[in-house]
Amino acid sequence: MVLIFQVLRPVPLGAVIGSVRANDSDAGPENSRLTYYLHNGRLADVFDVRSRSGEIRTKVVLGHDRARRYLLEVIAADGGVPALSATATVHCGLVVRCYTHIFTA
Repeated sequence: MVLIFQVLRPVPLGAVIGSVRANDSDAGPENSRLTYYLHNGRLADVFDVRSRSGEIRTKVVLGHDRARRYLLEVIAADGGVPALSATATVHCGLVVRCYTHIFTA
């Protein structure tokens, strides 16, 4: 699965940039409980994935001094033994607000 989020910069600390969702049809509350996390902790200094909801939040202010694009891999794993998992690729683009100036003479 590939998700694309466009976010207006600057992005404040703690802002939700989007979320990932997965479904698990296993029986039992533990076996079907999903946990979300960043693959290999990549970009863990910039983004936080809420383990229960899949919500992706910023851990820093994403201003004009930061990268304009980010590529994250978010994993959803169930509580089974062995655990089953799936990966979502998230493209996050920071866009600049454009203002139109009207000049009159």
